[in-house]
Amino acid sequence: MTLSDPTASALPSLRGKHLPWLLFIAATVLLGATTIFGINNYAALPDPMPTHWDAAGEADVFAPKSAGTAFMPLIIGAVILAFLVFVSVVLSAVIPRGNELSTWKKVQRISMARATNMLMGIVALGLSVAVSSMVFAGWQAKNTGTVWPIVIGSSLLLPLTLVLYWMGSRWAKRRAAELGITPSAEETGDDSLWVAGFLYNNPEDPAIMVPQRSGLGSGTTINVGNPKGRIIATTFVVIMSAFPSIMLLLSS
Repeated sequence: MTLSDPTASALPSLRGKHLPWLLFIAATVLLGATTIFGINNYAALPDPMPTHWDAAGEADVFAPKSAGTAFMPLIIGAVILAFLVFVSVVLSAVIPRGNELSTWKKVQRISMARATNMLMGIVALGLSVAVSSMVFAGWQAKNTGTVWPIVIGSSLLLPLTLVLYWMGSRWAKRRAAELGITPSAEETGDDSLWVAGFLYNNPEDPAIMVPQRSGLGSGTTINVGNPKGRIIATTFVVIMSAFPSIMLLLSS
């Protein structure tokens, strides 16, 4: 799962490339330990078992004890974890290794993959902590206390994504400077239009929606240099950050 170096002859080994993998390992160990605990203590698990908690963390739905009731959340968590690992592996595999990109562009691609892999690792660990804590509460027939930590964590996911890609862009610049890699005039001009490497910021471009930057997917993105685009982007971040809290309050 670690990030490979498509320019091994020109770039030294990547530092910190194993950190996302350590997060995935921690998430796997946590889910595995919770599962083993449940198997060893299955006879002592409550019957019926709580399967849902309200906003205050109090159990409000119960079901007869069964393997599905006891372990289904862990199975779902394991499937999601496997998917996140798969995404990280694919990202590492698709980094161009030929000569179709300059060394400068390859360092940028690696930085974006690093940021995405870190995001996947953090999400995987957070998911494992949330699933394990909820499962333990159900096994002990206890209230969770509150689900707000999970809601707040979900709300911070988008801001965390923006921060990680900003950090990835800074890492790419430092990495290139260490190796004496400089962009061409065309690449410098292109970089100046992208904040943190992924936010298009061109006040002179009247378009609100523009093509996504090469290497960051397909489709379109918002021009935050346009006043209307800036309003749209800000509104989107606010709504997506508040959405988990709004849904919890409505369900209450």
